Amino acid sequence: MHVIDDERGKFGAGENGDPAYATTIAEYERLAADREFAELAYGAARQAYDAAIAEAQRQSLYLASYIQPTLAERASYPQREVIMGMILLFTTLGWAVIALIYYSLRDRP
Repeated sequence: MHVIDDERGKFGAGENGDPAYATTIAEYERLAADREFAELAYGAARQAYDAAIAEAQRQSLYLASYIQPTLAERASYPQREVIMGMILLFTTLGWAVIALIYYSLRDRP
């Protein structure tokens, strides 16, 4: 029976107070599982990162400028001369209509 106790002692607590073999194996398995989970999480994060980079590069094609912008030589809008001319024209037409109505009412008996 002495041999059996010796073998059990090898798997149990060490003589120096070292942790039990079963505890060491359990800790190793826990750490191995954590490492495997971390590797899977890293792989998923890396795939998401690569997909985001590819999407950003695909969308940047829409933002690429094919013609370099230039400064305008002359302002297109507002066309002040046209606006002032139209105001003058409509004011004159309004005055003519009002004058015709006035003279039409004045000439009535």
